Amino acid sequence: RPRLFIALAIPPDVQKRIAQSFSRLPLEFEFMRVVPAVNLHITLKFMGDTPLDLVPQIITVIEAAVRTRSPFDIELADGMVLPPKNPRTIAVQVRSHDALQSLFAAVESGMTSEGLAHPERRPFRPHIAVARVRGTLTDSECAAVDQWNSLSGILFSGSEVTLFESI
Repeated sequence: RPRLFIALAIPPDVQKRIAQSFSRLPLEFEFMRVVPAVNLHITLKFMGDTPLDLVPQIITVIEAAVRTRSPFDIELADGMVLPPKNPRTIAVQVRSHDALQSLFAAVESGMTSEGLAHPERRPFRPHIAVARVRGTLTDSECAAVDQWNSLSGILFSGSEVTLFESI
């Protein structure tokens, strides 16, 4: 069973800028799994292990969620660690706004009402995960991520919602 998730795609030029900016941070990269630039995205719904026979229904839900939506601007913000205590993920915050929240709500509602996924218990906190931490970040590494603001204000069009397989 593939591990599937629905995500908003990020244009290749923005993926590259994020990866280059991240690589310049003063971090111990050997203690983390860095997400390749081509895999950077904004997750809307993680489904986990999913039977392949549900994929057509999932695609129908995605199509319904985006059918009447126009592309909208996505704005990057500062770096962040998740969760704040005992961080396991380094990410770029995405400034949330009505269009992005509405897209998330449409995907979430469609997936849960069709019985394809469980409701999300946590509030939607849009971000782009750039690395998974193996071990513990030092205080200075957490501070470097918190001060990572070179991407803040970068805009791109949010227009492509895709079904991805987690590998």
